[in-house]
Amino acid sequence: MHVQRIGMLAAGALVLIGGGMVIAREPEVGGAALHEVQETSRRADVTLDWDAVTVGEGDTFAAVMERIGVSYADTLAMVAAAEDVFDFTMIRLGRAIRYEVRDGVLTRLAYDIDTEEYVLVERTGDGFAVRRDSIPYEVTRVTGAGTIATSLYADGLASGMPEAAVIALATAFEWTIDFATQVQPGDTFRVRYETRTRNGAEAGIGSVLAAEFVNSGKRFTAYRFVGSNGAAAYFDAEGDSLARQLLRAPLPYGRVTSGFTYARFHPTLGRTTPHRAIDYAAPIGTPVRSTGAGTVTAAGWNGGYGNSIAVRHNETYETHYAHLSGYAKGIRRGASVAQGQTIGYVGSTGFSTGPHLHYEIAKWGTLINPLTLELPPVEPVADDRRAAFTALRDALDAELAE
Repeated sequence: MHVQRIGMLAAGALVLIGGGMVIAREPEVGGAALHEVQETSRRADVTLDWDAVTVGEGDTFAAVMERIGVSYADTLAMVAAAEDVFDFTMIRLGRAIRYEVRDGVLTRLAYDIDTEEYVLVERTGDGFAVRRDSIPYEVTRVTGAGTIATSLYADGLASGMPEAAVIALATAFEWTIDFATQVQPGDTFRVRYETRTRNGAEAGIGSVLAAEFVNSGKRFTAYRFVGSNGAAAYFDAEGDSLARQLLRAPLPYGRVTSGFTYARFHPTLGRTTPHRAIDYAAPIGTPVRSTGAGTVTAAGWNGGYGNSIAVRHNETYETHYAHLSGYAKGIRRGASVAQGQTIGYVGSTGFSTGPHLHYEIAKWGTLINPLTLELPPVEPVADDRRAAFTALRDALDAELAE
């Protein structure tokens, strides 16, 4: 693994693929040894030096404030000041609220909204000022590489990559590679990704910046780049988007136990029937994701399919997910879902001999083979961003090659 430290940066502070880093500040690395380039910190994470209290079971923001000695009037004033910035009724169990007290008076308070942003409350002369900001991390850029012997997951971990980085690598290619069916022994991968620390403590990974996967001799590439709309997305070396209307598979990992066929012996029914679907074996409770954005048209018991979900994506495509053990929160008929959103969990309900997901795609009402479906990509890199993309791609290719 090749490592490059780029200093204390707020997530999203540079123009890299994933929100952060301006290309002009891209450090260069050479050789096989570890190389580090330390940048000046944009700002210190001073909140970590403050006192902290953890949100407990049943806690409200008011209850936490009372516990640390903040008056009810100040609590109401902070909630009101934060109204357009963050809803303090949304604080989560187990998360810390950091605060600073001077001369017995609360002066500042901070709460991590998620892994990327926190909300900061500061006392002013006549009340409180509230703003959201990005969490400052010390970011180290790492290159991981390996060869497939059994699976991307197992061999990614064996290469020394953290689990989150392996999953992020699979996610970068989730529209173009089905890691349950296409990966072969001898395939290779290389990935450039960020690891993060906060105040000296490990804080997970940041973005996968670039990746290469060679599958049966065919090279796939992914570069995360911020487009004209300010959103980060993955593109191939030519600047074409990797995104498609549907993901390659409803599970990031899983073993295919039954393919698409018009004549298969059904182990439960005891006779030959069509199997116009793909079955993915996975442990009970494994999250099942919607392969595309759309509207839930059915969610409930469906005879031999057991607990199942149908999602309508447009006038052309609908996807079906069967034998589920349960449904994700909010999944019901009429609900809108995003691509990649968890909608249910692998089970063994209905006519099933073991835990697996039965996945179907219907095109104009006719079931088709999910493994052979080819969908056009979405918009490529815009013309006014081509030069920036090319510069970033070339810089990341150099880092991957080390």
